[in-house]
Amino acid sequence: MKTMFDHALTGAAVVLTVCVVAISGYLLLADVGQKWTYAVAIVIMAAGWLARRFTSERNVTASITMAGVLLSVALGAKAVDHAGWLVINDLALRINGMVTGAVLVLLSNAIPKRMSSATGLAMLRTVGTAFVIGGFGYALAWLVLPVHFADAVAPIVVLLSLIVALTAFIIWYRGGARSVS
Repeated sequence: MKTMFDHALTGAAVVLTVCVVAISGYLLLADVGQKWTYAVAIVIMAAGWLARRFTSERNVTASITMAGVLLSVALGAKAVDHAGWLVINDLALRINGMVTGAVLVLLSNAIPKRMSSATGLAMLRTVGTAFVIGGFGYALAWLVLPVHFADAVAPIVVLLSLIVALTAFIIWYRGGARSVS
């Protein structure tokens, strides 16, 4: 039986899919930039809905929603920029960077909830914390730094969090834990 959350998540996924398709259609018709990227956005959403029919609905619906958020923000910023409604030229880049950082934080928050063993859980907490901090750093870089610095610093922050996460995993793996449950 579907819960109210499942219905709300499905509704959000439908609305975001409509937004992605509508904005992509506008950008295709307006002949803005590389047209193939807008077609790819539509194909990604269609593939998500197709995958939903064959796998766990809640997980795929949540993935469709996240993809819809990212694509809607990116495509929406491009459409608003094309329409001339942006006062600040780099606002579209900044919004994309901040939303990407926020999504990294949200996804990283779920990492520690995937393991049952105590040592595995400690490792996943370290990995999750590293990526949450990396996501905050990514978003913060796009929020406060000049665009040419943010473009260089934000990926470095995430790369550093990846190094911390890989180090935690290697330490855990060499400590005797060989299987991930």
